[in-house]
Amino acid sequence: MKSMDLLEVVGSIRDKYILEAGKCREQTVPAKKAKSNRTVQFRIAAMIALVLAGILFLQTPMGVAAVEIVKESVSRLIETLFPPKDIIVMPEGTPEVIHHEAQGRDPEEDTPGFAMYVDTESYVMTEENGIYYVRQIPIEYDREEIRKQQAALLEGLSPDEQEAAIDARIQELKEFYASLPANEIEIREVPGKEFSAYAEEIRNQMSTDWEITEELIWVDRPLAFTFSVSGGTSWDSPHEVHYFVDNGKQGTFHIIARYRLEAAEGHGMRFTSMIQTFEIVSNEDTAQYNGGEEDVLEAIRQTVDSAIEQNQTIVNTVQNDSNTQADLDAYAMERYEVWTNTLMKLWPAVEQKLDSETMQDLLYAQLEWSAYKAAEQNIAVAETQSQREYWNFGSDMIEQRVYYLLNILEGTAPVQQQSSSNTLSPEVVISQFMKAYYSGDRAAVQAYLSDTYSGNVDVYTDFEPADPVINSIKGLDTVVLDMAYWGELHASVEFRVTPDSDYFMYLSMTLTWEGGQWKVSYYGLEG
Repeated sequence: MKSMDLLEVVGSIRDKYILEAGKCREQTVPAKKAKSNRTVQFRIAAMIALVLAGILFLQTPMGVAAVEIVKESVSRLIETLFPPKDIIVMPEGTPEVIHHEAQGRDPEEDTPGFAMYVDTESYVMTEENGIYYVRQIPIEYDREEIRKQQAALLEGLSPDEQEAAIDARIQELKEFYASLPANEIEIREVPGKEFSAYAEEIRNQMSTDWEITEELIWVDRPLAFTFSVSGGTSWDSPHEVHYFVDNGKQGTFHIIARYRLEAAEGHGMRFTSMIQTFEIVSNEDTAQYNGGEEDVLEAIRQTVDSAIEQNQTIVNTVQNDSNTQADLDAYAMERYEVWTNTLMKLWPAVEQKLDSETMQDLLYAQLEWSAYKAAEQNIAVAETQSQREYWNFGSDMIEQRVYYLLNILEGTAPVQQQSSSNTLSPEVVISQFMKAYYSGDRAAVQAYLSDTYSGNVDVYTDFEPADPVINSIKGLDTVVLDMAYWGELHASVEFRVTPDSDYFMYLSMTLTWEGGQWKVSYYGLEG
């Protein structure tokens, strides 16, 4: 870090930081209380442009009503566990930051619930006879916009005839879109069906009715078996992507994304981003969050107190003279994991408490702190020639950071405002780096490389032309955890070299937080 002020903000001066944090804990912490989506790029000409121009969401009565449905469909419990957040979506291969809110179903005594982040600016989740759907917020057509678009056709007509013609055009558009395959996500629970066997069963059934049936594969976002089917290769061919998630009760959550192929890069990518956030919610997960803000705070206090007990147990065990060097290494790593996991349990509660602007400041400070922590850990290893000190020193720093986050929750510690606005998301940096790599722009690639990068500045040199289409960016689910644990992120871009490619390529890279922005410290291309 380059300034004493910044060091103070992120807890950087070693001795003073640990001392002050310990005092803070004594003063403020209360005593313990009892596969792949087939990418097809098509366009519909004037009609699509006209419809898009006529969409009004939040300013129409129908749009307002849809928003109210959104609000009513989200329980306070789901909101507590999964606070709203911005998610990077990749429609047409271009990063777009979109606000998402968690929606879903609360768990019951013997029935698991679920949560999924939904783009509530464009979609709404509804429940119909126990089946959940995510659909586009109903659109309203702007008569004046249609009047402008149809000016040539309306010329010479009387006012009444013009209004009738506009009515007919609106009806024509409604009928046209009603005739197209649905664009929606369907979520249904299937009790008594083991998810892997059920996935195979459904795929076998559908293979006889669909023109194209992809192989069944395993994905990690969400943890599910998945396959896709298509009714053909024309722009309006129906397409479905099926996911099968274990409900934890010998049953399956069956999730289906439906859209026509023309919408693969639009609705398709947005649906994928939402489905990747799908999580099972059990009674065990929610038992401590059934109350209000004070109940959540008390649960967090108990979590921290539990970590303190675990930490003390490990420290006492380490004092045993019978421990081998391997034992001491294992205990050091165990202690590190205790505090890292505790930090991650605090973070969602902090996100829920703080407004978005303050949360951005805290996230920026957290990244600065993580980068500093990783650097200090490496210094500790160099000074002692012991990898064990990496874990021990890191544990001390994370423990004090946990106390600081708890103090923020309790309202006894402020979040310092950040002066830097250069806080590009890792997704945006990855996308821009990839474009530079494939354009052969070594200077642009060089600009994204970290100070610690030691390899050659390689770019794409294949003789085949490349027009890469990003399918997804993997490895960014737990940015705060990864930064706290390692001080870096490990990501992989899954993409097609061209829109027509029938296979995926992967650009793997490691990102570090350096100078207030993400930098690439390693990258490599894989087939």
